[in-house]
This record gives sequence, C-alpha cells and structure tokens, in this order.
Amino acid sequence: MKTNFIEDRSKLKFSGAISVLLILQHVGREDKISVLVSSTLGPAAVWMLSLSPDKSHFEWKRETVLEDTRGHDAVVCSGSGDQLIGIGTYGGVILLYKRTDLLSHDYYVAPCSVIEMHVSVISVIFLKDEMLAVLTTSGLHTVQCHQSDQ
Repeated sequence: MKTNFIEDRSKLKFSGAISVLLILQHVGREDKISVLVSSTLGPAAVWMLSLSPDKSHFEWKRETVLEDTRGHDAVVCSGSGDQLIGIGTYGGVILLYKRTDLLSHDYYVAPCSVIEMHVSVISVIFLKDEMLAVLTTSGLHTVQCHQSDQ
C-alpha cells in the first residue's frame, strides 16, 4: 500500500486571507507549474514552482505581479477557461487575462478586458472560453466576454 507524503514545503507570506489559488499547467512540462495566488488585499501574482537543478527540491519564484488587481475593495475569486483567466473583486469588477500572457514570464501583464458588474462578484466560472457564469450579490448572471485582440 502506498502512502501519501509531502515532497516539499515552502512558506509564502501574504497580507490578508488567501482568496485565489489557481494552478496553471505548462503544456508538455512536468518539471514546472505556475500558481496564481492572491490575498483579499491583492495584488494577485503568478509564482513559478520548478524543480531545482539538482532535482532535490522545488523552488518558488515570483514571475508576474498583476498590478491591475490593486486598488479594488477585495480580490475574492478566480476562474479559468482554456485561454482566459478571470479574477473577480468585491467591488464588482472582473479582470480578464490571457493564459498565455500569465505564463509569458513578463513582469507586467495587463488585463485583456475588464467587465464592470456594478455589484460584488462572489464567484466566476467559465462556461465556454468567452462565456462566464458570474455569481454576485444580486444573483447569477451569464456574461459574454469581448477582448480587443483575441
């Protein structure tokens, strides 16, 4: 019988409670994983978790800070489609990012679209890559996404 065990452990400190944790796989790469993490206070950031050169442990490196998630009331949720990642805020804004941009290793990544819901966003789920189901304090909404350069 096999038992589960922790292979590696690292501490990452954030201000506020962690509200977003999303694993972003790299196609064809098993030696590294990107993780989108945010506290309620923001900003969201993409961290790279990769195997050390001697393959003895994993190393964390902050790749990208999503500066546009700063200044919102609270970052509360995220959702992912095949091509887009959505980050919802309690202030009623959904920031959409291209998955390829988040995995590009660029330090600054701008959202490809911003959706104003005008009510607090509680949860975001992609139904299709350009269609969102958004739970707000006013109910459940379906939202069609439009990008300027899809």
